[in-house]
Amino acid sequence: MEIHSISVHQSVVPQHTILIQQYPVVWRPPHFGWLKINTDGAARGRTGESSCSGVIRDFQGLVVKAFCENLGHSRTALEAEIRGFMRAIHFAVDQGLHFTHRIWLETDSMQIVKLVHNYSSDVPSSVRDDWIITLDVIKQLQCLVTHIYREGNSVADKLANFAIDSQCLFAFWDGAPDFVAEEAKLDALGFVRYRVKKISF
Repeated sequence: MEIHSISVHQSVVPQHTILIQQYPVVWRPPHFGWLKINTDGAARGRTGESSCSGVIRDFQGLVVKAFCENLGHSRTALEAEIRGFMRAIHFAVDQGLHFTHRIWLETDSMQIVKLVHNYSSDVPSSVRDDWIITLDVIKQLQCLVTHIYREGNSVADKLANFAIDSQCLFAFWDGAPDFVAEEAKLDALGFVRYRVKKISF
C-alpha cells in the first residue's frame, strides 16, 4: 500500500488596526483693520477643467467681496492654486483695499505658503513671470500668508467649483453670493469642521 504525504499550508492574513484621528479645523477672522482673503484652485482630472477663486472677509467674518474664474483646460492642480492666489492679491489691489486695510492671504496649499515664505520662483514656467511680480507685491504690502486645511476653506472651494460648473469666465460679488452664504455664516460663527486621518498599523 502506498502512503501519500499531503502538506497543508495555512495562509495567514495579517491583521491590521486602523486608527482614525480627527482634527478640529476652524476658520478664524482677521483682526480689526485687516482683511482676510481665502483662495483656492480646482482641477478636475476627468474633464481637464480648472478654476480658481477668492473670498475677502472682514474682522466680523462678513464677506466683503468674492470672485471666481474659469481657467479652461489642461491646468494642473498646483497651477490652478497659484493662479487663484495671484488673482486674489491683485484683485484686492485693483479694488484699492490695501489702502485701508492690511492683507492676510490664506490658502489650503502648503506648497504655496512655502514658496512665499522662501521667496521662491520655483513654479511652473507658465506662471513664473506673474509669480515673481506677485511676490514683490506681497513683500511691499507686508501681507500675512498662512495655510489652512481644505476643511476650513470651504467657501473658496465652493466658489472655484461654481466657476467650472457654471462655465463662467470671471465673476465677482460685493458680498456673499447665495450659494456660499450659509458656509460663510458658519465660518463667521466659528463652526468647527473635522479633518479625518486614517492610520493603519
